[in-house]
Amino acid sequence: TQSLSSEAFRNLRTMVDFAHVAATTSPILVTSTVQEEGKSHVSSNLAVAYAQMHPRVLLIDGDLRRPSLHRKCQASSEKGLSNFLAAGEDAEELRGLLQDTSVPGLKLLPCGPRPPNPSELLNTPRVAALLSWATENFDRVIVDSPPIFPVSDTILWGRHVKHAVFVV
Repeated sequence: TQSLSSEAFRNLRTMVDFAHVAATTSPILVTSTVQEEGKSHVSSNLAVAYAQMHPRVLLIDGDLRRPSLHRKCQASSEKGLSNFLAAGEDAEELRGLLQDTSVPGLKLLPCGPRPPNPSELLNTPRVAALLSWATENFDRVIVDSPPIFPVSDTILWGRHVKHAVFVV
């Protein structure tokens, strides 16, 4: 579509590419300072913009406290990232947790059930296994993370994801 909003996200995709993030298969973390600044809106629309150029894009709902991407993508939240982080034994299990979206080439890894211990789950070797698997199987990986304040979850994601889009 040719809306101003769509064009703005294609421009953002171009700016991210010019920052040399696209030169690698490194995941991109999308975060903000506090809640309600639009990070999930930006991450989902940036994923759509990438899916227009790349055949395999993965959008991960990495906000284990207030997940929202399953609603935006009209997907189920019954199982997802939290299941893998809590009990996954092999990264190939992730394939069964992915959901199709209405955008060709764009897959969603929803949060799944909200866990009682998000920080503990993000502080396991499974996060590195997830991201390694994702970058091997997708052209682009975008992680929608919680805001930086007031929890440490984004810092835990940042140990593994070196590039970020900061929404202000």
